[in-house]
Amino acid sequence: MAQVKKPEVRDAIVSSAYELFRDKSYLRTSVAEIARKAGIVPSHIYVYFASKLAIFYAVYEPWLNKRLTRLERQLSKIEDPDQRLIRIIEAFWIRLPTEDNGFANNLMQAVSTADPDEPYRSDLLSRSEKTLSQLLRRALPDNRMSDADCDRVA
Repeated sequence: MAQVKKPEVRDAIVSSAYELFRDKSYLRTSVAEIARKAGIVPSHIYVYFASKLAIFYAVYEPWLNKRLTRLERQLSKIEDPDQRLIRIIEAFWIRLPTEDNGFANNLMQAVSTADPDEPYRSDLLSRSEKTLSQLLRRALPDNRMSDADCDRVA
């Protein structure tokens, strides 16, 4: 009989994983620690997630989306195109990498240490590049950068 998935258990796993990845890093966090912090046995993790990498994506994607949404709100309040561009550069190359104890670095750890048989999710990268390209297009006057240039920069 298939086990029933409970949203509150999944949420506890994701919340616990976020705290551990943020505080200890992806590499220094084990699935057993995530389970213990979530109040479940390690084998129950695999009812909800196929791997530690899958848990990481469940944590990282909303984390990144929240920051991109925040950046879009900030940019909408800035009138000067040069200042909008500066804000984008600061966000992607200064603020994002250092926020939440360098949480973004966990992505590099997760992807670089993934099992070769584990599928790499390029959709997150593709969406991030598309979002950055769109932010650049909206930030700059039409004559400053072509769509292709925005895509290349992203």
